[in-house]
Amino acid sequence: MINFFNKMRKGYDQQMGVERRMMSDLDTRGVLGYATESVEFNSIIKSWESVRPKPGDFKNVYPDNEIATDAASVAEIKRSATYQREKTRDQVASEYVIMEQVYNGGLGEEVGVTPTSEYDDIKNGVDFVVAFPAEEGKDPVYIGVDVTTGPVITIQKKLGRTARGLKNSELANIKYYIDDENPDYKGNLSVPRVVVGIEPERVKQIYDNFITSKKNDIDPQFQAEMLDEMAGQLKEGLLYLIENFVGTGGEKLTTAEQILDFCQKKQHIIEKREPQVTKSVQSYFRALARVIELKKITPHSDVMSEGDRVAV
Repeated sequence: MINFFNKMRKGYDQQMGVERRMMSDLDTRGVLGYATESVEFNSIIKSWESVRPKPGDFKNVYPDNEIATDAASVAEIKRSATYQREKTRDQVASEYVIMEQVYNGGLGEEVGVTPTSEYDDIKNGVDFVVAFPAEEGKDPVYIGVDVTTGPVITIQKKLGRTARGLKNSELANIKYYIDDENPDYKGNLSVPRVVVGIEPERVKQIYDNFITSKKNDIDPQFQAEMLDEMAGQLKEGLLYLIENFVGTGGEKLTTAEQILDFCQKKQHIIEKREPQVTKSVQSYFRALARVIELKKITPHSDVMSEGDRVAV
């Protein structure tokens, strides 16, 4: 299955004859949207921007004045010194590089990746959404990803945002979303959110590998590290939801395997909780199960003892 956005992305790549980009050519002004001296880097930006949801595409979903207010809010933030200081060339490059990794099969051959709108990137803290294909009779599994090259304090700040949402049993909200599996759907999407931290030096290393690889091979070490980060955060998020909104019944839940098994056994209890709690627990459960499944078949990944395949 090739999803809607990946079809658009491939068509754009073929049309433009995009070659591998040299990250060293990128300058800060280009990253911030003012100018760039690199035709190659412009190509990668354009290829992803061509599939990025635009608020103007949602005129039949949200009132015009609401869309205009959101656009003005984004424009004001982008003019701020704080935004321009945080949106370094490494930060922005990392977002595109990691989307490329996912696009090239970093989370599985059939997994889609969709950049979020500027509004959702800036206001809701999600850079892109990965969508695991739907299994028969079920919805796709979505995970929102926030990428950072910042120091530990920046990562802690971003994780704190996720934690504050979990205290209210809330998922991350994406306001301007076009469904990867069903492009006719436009609107809100709620997803588990993970923060992926990557050092600037590693961004350049992965990027250089893109340049020299004729097959656009993924970086297996980074693939394993990304899965480990995702699994760890999804595990802790799901455990928090269980402990605070479902109850463990005295069971000891330490490993991801124990947590997933608990959710399967207590599904009838989870379904009787408040709708928001039920949705959040089920979303985290399905996301964690998919990531753990990938970890088992990924070299270098620090696989937790997860047992057999978990139905999602």
